[in-house]
Amino acid sequence: MRFEVAQKSHKLIAAVLVMTFIIGIFQGKGITFAYEAKSGMIYPSTEELVETKKEPSDESEKVRGFEFGKTVTIIDEVTDANGDLWYLISYILKSTGEQESSYCRAEYVKIDQAFAKGTLNANEVSLRDFAGTEGTNILIQLNVGDRVEIFYETMVDDKLWYRVRYQAPDVLDSFTGEMVPGQVYVGWMRDKYINISEYLVDETYKQQLVEAGFPESYANGLAVLHARYPEWVFVPVKTGLTWKEVIDGETLKADGSSKPINMIGIGYDDSMKSTHPDDYDWETNKWTIYDGDSWVAVHPDYLAYIMDPRNFFTETAIFQFESLSYSQSHTIEGVKAVIGSSFMSKDAVDSDGSMFNYATAFMQLGQEVGVSPYHLVSRVRQEQGSKGTSSLISGTYPGYEGYYNYFNFGASGVTDKAVIENGLKYAKNQGWNTRYKSLKGGAERIAKNYIARGQDTLYFQKFNVVWKDMLYGHQYMGAVLAPSSEAKSIAKAYTDKHQAFVFKIPVYEEMPESAVTFTATGNPNNYLSDITVEGLSLSPSFRGSVTDYTLTVDNAISSINVNATPVVSKSKVSGTGMYNLAVGANTIKIMCVSESGVERIYTLTVVREEYVENPDVPGPGDEPDTDDPNNSEDPSGSEGPSGSEPGTENPDDPSEEPSESEPSEPGSSENPSGSENPSGSENPSGTENPGNTEDPVDPEPSEPEPEPTYTFKELNQTMYVISGVNVRDLPEKTGTSLGILSKDQKVTVTGQCNETGWYRITYKGNVGYVSNKYLTTTNPEPVIPPSISSQVYKIGQYITGIQPGTTVADFLNGITRNGNAEVKLLDKNGAEKTGTVGTGNVLSVYGNGQLVASYELVIYGDVNGDGAIKMSDLLSINRHVIGTIKLKDVYLEAGDVNRKGDGATMSDLLAINRHVIGTILIVQ
Repeated sequence: MRFEVAQKSHKLIAAVLVMTFIIGIFQGKGITFAYEAKSGMIYPSTEELVETKKEPSDESEKVRGFEFGKTVTIIDEVTDANGDLWYLISYILKSTGEQESSYCRAEYVKIDQAFAKGTLNANEVSLRDFAGTEGTNILIQLNVGDRVEIFYETMVDDKLWYRVRYQAPDVLDSFTGEMVPGQVYVGWMRDKYINISEYLVDETYKQQLVEAGFPESYANGLAVLHARYPEWVFVPVKTGLTWKEVIDGETLKADGSSKPINMIGIGYDDSMKSTHPDDYDWETNKWTIYDGDSWVAVHPDYLAYIMDPRNFFTETAIFQFESLSYSQSHTIEGVKAVIGSSFMSKDAVDSDGSMFNYATAFMQLGQEVGVSPYHLVSRVRQEQGSKGTSSLISGTYPGYEGYYNYFNFGASGVTDKAVIENGLKYAKNQGWNTRYKSLKGGAERIAKNYIARGQDTLYFQKFNVVWKDMLYGHQYMGAVLAPSSEAKSIAKAYTDKHQAFVFKIPVYEEMPESAVTFTATGNPNNYLSDITVEGLSLSPSFRGSVTDYTLTVDNAISSINVNATPVVSKSKVSGTGMYNLAVGANTIKIMCVSESGVERIYTLTVVREEYVENPDVPGPGDEPDTDDPNNSEDPSGSEGPSGSEPGTENPDDPSEEPSESEPSEPGSSENPSGSENPSGSENPSGTENPGNTEDPVDPEPSEPEPEPTYTFKELNQTMYVISGVNVRDLPEKTGTSLGILSKDQKVTVTGQCNETGWYRITYKGNVGYVSNKYLTTTNPEPVIPPSISSQVYKIGQYITGIQPGTTVADFLNGITRNGNAEVKLLDKNGAEKTGTVGTGNVLSVYGNGQLVASYELVIYGDVNGDGAIKMSDLLSINRHVIGTIKLKDVYLEAGDVNRKGDGATMSDLLAINRHVIGTILIVQ
């Protein structure tokens, strides 16, 4: 209905009605109104003020002029004679505080519709009558915990403001004694003071999205954006491709190139970078640089996250799906906003001497070629950086003076020099000898080669899943983050996002039920670069990819010190340090945990030999007491050596002196000859009374034995220990043990004792002595276990890197035998192979006639084992994919052409097809 009131009472009645509808407490008896009042704001289509009229007609008298954001209450609506809708609005005058009403065209009023609810996170936050702080009034100040509804947003001085509604707590009416709803305030507040607790979505709209072709997992995110920006239009693009084949396809190398389709800067988190053997060396922590000096292959998991549209349903990231065709929503002000403070914010001098204004040029070119000027600016900024110092647009690069390539067409190569020269060569061939020609030529190429072919969003230009003639090819840029990065720049240009933007969003078949997630976890490398045991060597020689090692030590070695170093310094290593060794096998576990938390366990088995009773080799817990393995002392404990009379000494041992015998009675057992005087003298003992026990004669005191003296022949040579032996403080076995030398240990000999033949050595910084029987000048050769290696092929779980058609002889020539290894190449039935090698052949490795290892051969693409890649292999994989046959074991590995570890799939089928027809050969 329309209010029919006299003009003199119009203001009063309108004011009463506004208050009635705002606070909802009108109590007029018998009066009902068919129209439900709504709150809203003035929303001009230009920067000019919106005029209100006394009557609902353009010819009517002007009442007021309002700017954007003015809060009003719609209390009625009417259609004029031309069919145009008008609102009767009520408002409070800022100058007087009085309430007034007048008519306004409906197109200039936006009705408040909440898209979210939120809670204040700070105290004394001002709610203002307009967005911004300058020239605005504070309606009320809110505090932590106060709840608001959010209707709208706008940018003021690069800061986001929300239009919100706040209802004060209920109050007690002192006249009626009843609780009355609190006053309602509608105004503007900074976004940073509000925590959004709930987005309000239209369930009917969500169902419409599903009916339009979007999966249900898309619907909620898009519905939230619709609630916030109801003018936006979302269009599903059904690619007809499965999610798996898309990720597989985008992980391949580019056609005719070793460069991956998708790359990321080396400075990003390591978990985002590919660790495929072609892209990364686990033993050195080095990534393969494919472009410039810092671009590496992206990890498939991160690629899947970036390609999943559901991860980018935000008010900025969504613009990677915006249609890039030119529209009337593009303005020169928006172009300048994207340019920002970059090198394009200033005029440039073109090569013909004319002044060059970037904003004007981009706006003009966008209109001419039908491409969004915001996209053109953003693309140049992405390619040239904000400073614009690249030689590709300097016009001064030697040999290419006066040529420019703003969009980096053809600019690729391993080095920066190659990138620049290839790009400028392209520009020269195109005749881009002015800045404007380069911009225009690039814009025309984007329009013709991309937008006209359906690649009319940033997403589709990066990920070609729509132009089927060159599926996964014909992609503008290699940087996987380019779409989301450029989307931020473009979104920034739209200071007013409440426009009818069209977003074309890809939909894939067999997608995960929810959006792919990715968490940056750091470097995944859990390899060790070395394991060392002080003074000893591991078997086999250490390699980070090998986790099992053995070590055999003499019984004399009772403890070892184990050290380990990770390839990546951020990895954590445990299990190192001192270990006491029991006799027999000792298992030591060394764990390396990567920065990303992945464990890798290395096993070191140390075998301590059994103790063999040898007087020259100390036993466990015993002090070594001899240094001569051939000592003739009787181990049975008898006084004399084997074969001698009991009680006699060993005249061959220079360390022993003969002992004096006691005198004996004639004929006694102590005189073995039985003679009274074996010496022939009357008194062999030399005493005056040799047999008189009644008058003994004291013997004369004996003289102390002199300290032995040693002389040495000076030497300076390196010698090696034959077996475990004591180091003593004297050059003979009576010396005190200073320690033990181990078998094969290297020592420096400084002299040889002339009296005993023992060697003088340097031991722990001091002088020591070792029996000359235990040192040799011959350097002991390490025992090399039988094994194989190759400079031609990759040896792991399988032997790979074999080209189709390789003969058995050529293959075996590429295998290096280590130790005493012998090899044989066998077919799948165990017979010795002849002719050409193929998938499923087995290389057997023998040592001393015993089989020590065997490896199956894989030629990728050769799934039938005949050593070639042809149509029969294509048919075998096709049958595997559709389920009529199933490839297994080594043949399934051969079918995994893209090395994804997912068996033989459709993408592998496509790769073999390209190989068969000769367009792209499979890399072994």
